[in-house]
Amino acid sequence: MSDLLRYFRNYKKETILAPLFKLIEACLELCVPLVIAKIVDTIIPSSNQGNLVAMILLLAILALTGVGFSITAQYFFS
Repeated sequence: MSDLLRYFRNYKKETILAPLFKLIEACLELCVPLVIAKIVDTIIPSSNQGNLVAMILLLAILALTGVGFSITAQYFFS
């Protein structure tokens, strides 16, 4: 194992940032079902259009942020 670690010396930043960005992306992806559950359980039965639009915008923001973190993680992985 120590033989392999010497190859990572020049790539310390990438070795830390790539998994970190992938972890953040995974956390954002895990938030999506929670938002959808809130939409289905509370917002749709109450017929609140304002909150529905806000939650859909939140889903779009989560998706775009997740894509950004995914692209950044792939950059550091490469």
